[in-house]
Amino acid sequence: AANEVRVLQMLGGSSDWTKFSPYFPNMFDAFLFDDGGSCHQAAVVEKYEGWYSLQDVHRRYPDGIDPRDMAWMWRRVLTALGFAHTNSVIHGAILPPSVWIQPEQHGLMLMNWFRAVRTDTGELISRIDPDFNAWYPQEIHDHEALTFGTDISMSAKLMIHLLGGDAERNNIPDSVPREMRMFLKGSILPGKRAPQDAWALLKEFDDLLFKLWGERKFHPFQMV
Repeated sequence: AANEVRVLQMLGGSSDWTKFSPYFPNMFDAFLFDDGGSCHQAAVVEKYEGWYSLQDVHRRYPDGIDPRDMAWMWRRVLTALGFAHTNSVIHGAILPPSVWIQPEQHGLMLMNWFRAVRTDTGELISRIDPDFNAWYPQEIHDHEALTFGTDISMSAKLMIHLLGGDAERNNIPDSVPREMRMFLKGSILPGKRAPQDAWALLKEFDDLLFKLWGERKFHPFQMV
């Protein structure tokens, strides 16, 4: 919690925070409390009605969502990562429980910043979530420093998962357009071979989406 508070407070101090704040949880308060034996940090964030984690989305659509729905979700994840990376923060755990969406308005928030690291402090080793051990790039298992590409690679794996693919083996269903399958696989390359610039990758992804489907149109998505 102490790490999450520090990270969100730092991001909130950015000059661009107003523009990008919808992609992040709203932290109402942060305080210390004593349980009688030790002091702990607590963070109070807003409770969001009508929002679902991507874990919930996969339970609702176990065979995979429409690639057009994956497209708007990944665009927003890359936007949140672009802002965080610009401000020297690596999330370190882009996993199904950490990304939440609001289906009707296509809202998206990147949650669970307690594993985040800051590139400006030199502390670039993050702890692995044991429930998603196989989702992490090899460099994390080898206790190497995280890079911006770590977040990008994990976000691509998450999109493969949503499409009904195997995020552990990087298998993508043939129902997904070939160009999109190749793009996703190019985003999960190991180590520093993975894309390192979320903004640049977003631009390339937009170019691909235009090639596949033309001008962007709102694609309704339902969870109920």
